[in-house]
Amino acid sequence: MPTFTITIGGVERTLTEIHKGSGISLSHISQIFSGKKEPSMPSARKIATVFGVTLDRLEEILKETANANRARGGAVASWREEDQRPEPSTPPAA
Repeated sequence: MPTFTITIGGVERTLTEIHKGSGISLSHISQIFSGKKEPSMPSARKIATVFGVTLDRLEEILKETANANRARGGAVASWREEDQRPEPSTPPAA
């Protein structure tokens, strides 16, 4: 059976490594990266942490995946509008 890997921000992980690092099921991870499902915000944060990237970068990758899947005629999930990331907090002025 082939081993599938995902590379984000120069970091390569197998689906199993993403599963172990995030606690998200293998099938759900596969569906997310094939563009068939969208991650919830908690899942997106966990995946971003596994790769050491920002949510913005992860969102870019997932949108690229969805666009590629759409071009092949596959089902596509979109990033959840209702799960918008909170505004970045700024440290209090000293």
